[in-house]
Amino acid sequence: MVNFFIDTANIEAIKNIWGKIRYNVNPTDMLGITTNPNAFKKINFFSLHEWEMHLSKLCELVSNMREDDKGVVYVQAPVSIMTSMEIISFAKYINQFTDGNTKLGLKLPPFKHALEVIPIVNEFIETNVTGVADVGTALYAYSYFPDYISVIPGRMEEVGIDAKAQVRYLMNAKMSANIISGSMRTIEGLKWVSQMGTVPTIGEKVW
Repeated sequence: MVNFFIDTANIEAIKNIWGKIRYNVNPTDMLGITTNPNAFKKINFFSLHEWEMHLSKLCELVSNMREDDKGVVYVQAPVSIMTSMEIISFAKYINQFTDGNTKLGLKLPPFKHALEVIPIVNEFIETNVTGVADVGTALYAYSYFPDYISVIPGRMEEVGIDAKAQVRYLMNAKMSANIISGSMRTIEGLKWVSQMGTVPTIGEKVW
């Protein structure tokens, strides 16, 4: 099995997924959980206070599933127009809502002002540039050395971009940042991004 993230904020769904796969995977193959504002909306969490309470529970769940302290739960900067200083402040603020074991990570948009703060944010929290839909943006994001770059194959295909060719190019570039294939929508899509060596985020539907 390849490394992967579970892509949902729904604790009951995660427990159900893990109950079905836990004896067929190495626990450390499951790198952690990825969330975004839409994932929280799906479980009727709309305020930052609700996020705070839930993040520590997700971290605890990852700690129990992996049985170590190497997992991560990614939370997304909630507003795309946040300034550089607001992004740094948000990252420092949310970093306290762990279980003391599993880490939190920050998902950032591929905007120049957001990318420029990655070296600062990397000093205390992992970073993941998300929503990337082309090779050029991925390479530009890579120049700021995030921990992950999340490309969205489905979004590429929607606008007529050859997703397989784009992902293959990135993997051949052998960048130090891990390439995530985000928001996988189909089993077939999950299969080819895994075969190429990316780290898929797998949502409830595909599970």
